[in-house]
Amino acid sequence: MSVILETDPCTFDMLMKMKRVLIGWELCKVVEAITAFRCFNCSEYGHKASACSKPHCCPKCAGPHDAKECSADFVKCVNCDQLNKRRNAPDDNLVDICHAAWSIDCPLNMKNLKRARQRIDYST
Repeated sequence: MSVILETDPCTFDMLMKMKRVLIGWELCKVVEAITAFRCFNCSEYGHKASACSKPHCCPKCAGPHDAKECSADFVKCVNCDQLNKRRNAPDDNLVDICHAAWSIDCPLNMKNLKRARQRIDYST
């Protein structure tokens, strides 16, 4: 069960400090609901599939197919792989690519979430 609340900044701060809230007889975890837009067509961040003209890219293995057609036994993040290619950095400075593009632990996902938080006015 999920509940999404929009609150004033003061209530938001209080809920985030509590970390859990009782709803009915259920003790529910409190999390900040922020997402980074990731295209379901090319798996890149910053746009939606409806506005994408790039080729299809699997978010699991970075192959040229849809995720439901994927039969790969490995994961590879297309976004981190492209970042490493653009950087042209030594091996010890490369970003880990051994995760799916949809992973919450993806460094680029975390970077995009941080940017989204910076655009929100949390002040009271």
